[in-house]
Amino acid sequence: MEATIAGQAKENCQLREEINFLQQRSRIENIEITGVPQTDSENIYSVLGAVAKAIGVPYKDDDIAIAHRVPNTRGNFNIIVKFVARKIKIAWLEAAKKKRGINSSDLGLGLPKSAVYINEHLSPINKQLLGKAKELRKNGKLTYVWVKSGKIFVRKDAASPAKQIVRESSLKNFIQE
Repeated sequence: MEATIAGQAKENCQLREEINFLQQRSRIENIEITGVPQTDSENIYSVLGAVAKAIGVPYKDDDIAIAHRVPNTRGNFNIIVKFVARKIKIAWLEAAKKKRGINSSDLGLGLPKSAVYINEHLSPINKQLLGKAKELRKNGKLTYVWVKSGKIFVRKDAASPAKQIVRESSLKNFIQE
């Protein structure tokens, strides 16, 4: 009975990781924009055009497969953008990284001022994992935490190798090494 339970627990863990992998894979062409206040008469594509202008990337409606608002844990609504090509997503992320510090008043839409962030669209499990890694960085146990192509990477210090984190236990093991 114990062997059966252990086998099922292992299989359950593997299935959760596979589901997370598939959920993340389905978001590979997506970005998430936070901090843009929502208005009643909002046209999401006009907002995206303003964001593109603020970060300095070309914008065409045809580059967007779909864009919509989704609720976040703080009671606000983030913008999820699915691009028609991954290279367009990468261009937006690179431009946003170079143009750090944009806020909603930079968009020219008459919105109240708030910080605007453009990030990869992570699966719920990866968002939690990233949050835990950032907390460890804040506590001084990690020096670097970043996301690339939906994958979370960490480094203890500048000299240590980068390690991809796929589950909380791998994060804990990395800290203890």
